[in-house]
Amino acid sequence: QMCIRDRGITIDTANLTRGMVSIAFAVENAGNMNINDTLVEVFSVHSSFKASGFPSYGSPYLWEIFNTTVSVPMNGSKVITFDIPVRDLYRRGVMVVVDPDNAMPEMPTANNMATEELPEDVTALNADKSSDLAEGGSLNLGFVAIMVAAIIIIVLVMVALLVLRNDESM
Repeated sequence: QMCIRDRGITIDTANLTRGMVSIAFAVENAGNMNINDTLVEVFSVHSSFKASGFPSYGSPYLWEIFNTTVSVPMNGSKVITFDIPVRDLYRRGVMVVVDPDNAMPEMPTANNMATEELPEDVTALNADKSSDLAEGGSLNLGFVAIMVAAIIIIVLVMVALLVLRNDESM
């Protein structure tokens, strides 16, 4: 039986100034046989999820940020570490799922899921940034302003040409 080690998930912010966060967790094989190529998925929990706790596996509030397969010998464990850009963690936290049957919806069994809130320095950094929607909105407003200016210039050039043409015909 595969499970997440009791210590859970570690979110290391030592490289936050470079815009990266390291996430680590240990997967254990508590069963009586070797386990090969078991899917392990890591999700970021979306900020719009406001209820207490974390959503269930398969929820629309989960955004997959990493996956891999692991092989762990009987009574063994394996530590998995990966780096991710902090911008991909504009969410509430991280959820790790060991998914031996690769089925949806997942049926939680004996610690095959673990969650961790984002550290304060990550959430503080994310709070200083505008949301994805606001960033897209500001880009759209800039594009609209450029297009309006271009149209005004084209209209002025056309009016100037018409005035010059009328002056020549007189």
